[in-house]
Amino acid sequence: MKILVAVDGSRHSLDGLRYAISHASQYRERPSVELVYVHAPIPRFRHMGLVVSDGDVQRYYEEEGNAVLMDDRPAVCQESAQHRPV
Repeated sequence: MKILVAVDGSRHSLDGLRYAISHASQYRERPSVELVYVHAPIPRFRHMGLVVSDGDVQRYYEEEGNAVLMDDRPAVCQESAQHRPV
């Protein structure tokens, strides 16, 4: 079984993560916890591609997402839950 938890770096998402982990013991088999980070899209402007490439935008999304996921990962590790960012 898997528990999917949305995180955004806020205190509320960390509280939700802790809640999910604390209730994981209620299941017969200990579930894995998967974290997902959804970023609001960057506004697109005409001729934006002249300054910022699609690759730059993708790297920005990946860096922001990884930073948030790594910030919340210790909470998962402290609870000894299986985890992996997706």
